[in-house]
Amino acid sequence: MNIEEYKRKKFKTFITGEGLKVTVKVLTSPLPFVKLLKKHGLEKPEKLSPEELLEKSEAFQKELFEKYMVSPKIGEELAYEDIFDVDRAEIQNVICEKLQWFRQQPLPTIQKPNIGSNNSR
Repeated sequence: MNIEEYKRKKFKTFITGEGLKVTVKVLTSPLPFVKLLKKHGLEKPEKLSPEELLEKSEAFQKELFEKYMVSPKIGEELAYEDIFDVDRAEIQNVICEKLQWFRQQPLPTIQKPNIGSNNSR
C-alpha cells in the first residue's frame, strides 16, 4: 500500500439514514476527542444539570463536525442546525468509530432458565 492509499483510510464517505452524503475524517487517537470534551466542560457530565449538559454537548458536537466533517463543510455548505438529529448521531459515531474505548459493546444476552419443560425429570 502506498502512502496516498494509507492516508485515504483516514477519511470515510457514506450516506446517512436521512440521505445526506458525508465525508468525514475519522479520529484515530482519543486525544483530540478528550481535549475537545475538556474544552467544552464535558469531562464530568454527571455534575451538570440537564440543560447545561445539552448546551455543552451541542457546542461540543458542532465543533467536532466543524473540524472533522470534510464534506459538506459546516458553516460553508451546510449549517450545523440543518442536520437532522438522527444524522448527527450517525456522523459522530463514524468520526469516532476507530476509537476503541468509544465503541459500544453489544449487551450480553441472558439465557432464560428452562423451567417447567417436559424434560425436567
